[in-house]
Amino acid sequence: MSAPSPRPRVVAIDLLRLVMSLQMIQGHTIGALLDPRFAEGPVHAAWTFLRGLTAVGFLTAAGASYALAARAPVRDSLRRARRAALLVAVGFLLRPPADALSPDPLLRAAAWDAFFAVDVLQCIGVTLLGLEAASRFAPRARTPLVAAAIGAGVLLASPFLSPLSAEPPLRWLLDWVTRSGGSLFPLFPWAGFVWIGLALGPRIEASTEPRGALWLGALGAGLAALGHLAQGWLPSVPPAEYYAWPPFSLERLGLVLVLFALLALVGRHLRLPGWARTLAQETLVLYVVHLVLLHAAGIGLVHWIGPSLAPLAAVGSALAMIAVSGSAALGWAALRSRRRAT
Repeated sequence: MSAPSPRPRVVAIDLLRLVMSLQMIQGHTIGALLDPRFAEGPVHAAWTFLRGLTAVGFLTAAGASYALAARAPVRDSLRRARRAALLVAVGFLLRPPADALSPDPLLRAAAWDAFFAVDVLQCIGVTLLGLEAASRFAPRARTPLVAAAIGAGVLLASPFLSPLSAEPPLRWLLDWVTRSGGSLFPLFPWAGFVWIGLALGPRIEASTEPRGALWLGALGAGLAALGHLAQGWLPSVPPAEYYAWPPFSLERLGLVLVLFALLALVGRHLRLPGWARTLAQETLVLYVVHLVLLHAAGIGLVHWIGPSLAPLAAVGSALAMIAVSGSAALGWAALRSRRRAT
């Protein structure tokens, strides 16, 4: 009996990763190099809001991808766990505590605070490790209803955890649940999007058909409308805790699902070229390369140029960054393919 053919890739997920990768690179580049005098007005406000969808898109896609990948044989579990651990390791390596041996205690403390702050790679990696553990020891957690309940619970619990703060070393543990210590992507609320992506994985796979895409789009539009209306109904929150406010999370999740549905409809009539599929699978390389080019100590563009560019120059820099990072990712993929062939 012949082996079953591999499950085809869901083009909408690849397209979303590709769109979010471009959004990530241009957002980081323009945000780092744009002169603050131009950081105002409705155009900048709309750009800032759209930037906020990037992480939600990546995290939701990570959960949906896991839902599909977890159907593979059990032996693939170790490979998935290794990749998740690699994300965590790379996330910490990108922030080495360079001043950890400084005679200045303030510099030493700041170095360790920055090192232990949780960024998006650590958040995704640890959440995927949690999904892998749940799949092995509590497989019911992977069912859509339970996964959706866990994801919603994380989003709803986030505003109660966001005000927490502490001194080191307890602060470094709290970095995983709140931004108070300097984390950008604590597990609350961001891990919730991964769990919801896991719950919606079968629906996202079904969105390759028009009826499935319309269902997903309608769900997204409803969630976005509910989240937007709830922001007017409920009392406002302090700006520092806005990231954890469930109505805002709901609005962003809904918009990402609408985008998923649109990309699914487009993907039905589109065959991605090889380079685009490669870039969609090399998001880690894209992430690392553009951050190093922007922020590497002493040589990054932030140190050479700083936030001094006019809008057109900042956009041009972002396009150049996309080209360089994309070329590096394609080169890395080609090198790995060549090594496998030898």
